[in-house]
Amino acid sequence: MDPRTHLDGLASAVARLRDVLADGDLDAPVSGCPGWTLADLGAHVGSIYRFARTGLVEHRGLDAKDPGPTEREPMLAWFDEGADALLTALRAIDARGGWDEPAWTMAPPATAAFWVRRQHHETALHLWDALESQGADPAEAAALALDAATAADGVDEIVRMFFPRQVRLGRLAPLDDALGLVLRPVGGAGADAEGAVAGAADGAGAGESAGAGESAGAASPVLTGDGGAGGGSVEGTASDAVLAGPPSSVLLALWKRIPLDSPGLSITGDRAAAARVVSAAITP
Repeated sequence: MDPRTHLDGLASAVARLRDVLADGDLDAPVSGCPGWTLADLGAHVGSIYRFARTGLVEHRGLDAKDPGPTEREPMLAWFDEGADALLTALRAIDARGGWDEPAWTMAPPATAAFWVRRQHHETALHLWDALESQGADPAEAAALALDAATAADGVDEIVRMFFPRQVRLGRLAPLDDALGLVLRPVGGAGADAEGAVAGAADGAGAGESAGAGESAGAASPVLTGDGGAGGGSVEGTASDAVLAGPPSSVLLALWKRIPLDSPGLSITGDRAAAARVVSAAITP
């Protein structure tokens, strides 16, 4: 996805999330963030927007993130201030075509484009959290929060950025198991940009849909070893299992939002290996 598409998606997700924060039950627990309420979620996102803007504009990280207020009106003001500042900075960058401008980031690439992508994904996932906290069915929440292209790009972000970063920071030991990922097309036969294959299985290459023939063994796994954190490559390594499903379902499973036996997901090969990979600290 290009940065402008991320920017549009971020602005839309910000508005939708704010609506839930403004009208929702702030005491409702957020299952994807154990111990948090909807109020905590809103305060967290407002803090993350400040964190991202600091990296983007001031070219530095923050030693500590202010948790922000949790009473509704102060929390909404905190959220709005953070979102407005971030979006203003990103729109200025877009206007001057500066997506390749240097920025402080959590991982490569150290450019402005990193932050518009990361904050789009951050907000879309937390929009799902917010909707689910208010009683929305997980699939219904996914339909509202995560279009297929965004979800597929979010899976790519986990594979190429978060997982190797977790190993590099010592938060996760290299994985002994190998899990291939197949993102099934949405809304019709034949995969497209919204239903790409993240880790091909049984000869199904990028852009091909996966079906009954999905199997472990011939997959090009995307989650194994150190994920390339040491500069190596995991391409072409046989997988122990393959996780397949719509992009939003695979993304939510990798972020530990939904269980592996959720509707639409399937596992071929060693189910225990798949469970070990997904339960590991592959994301923060």
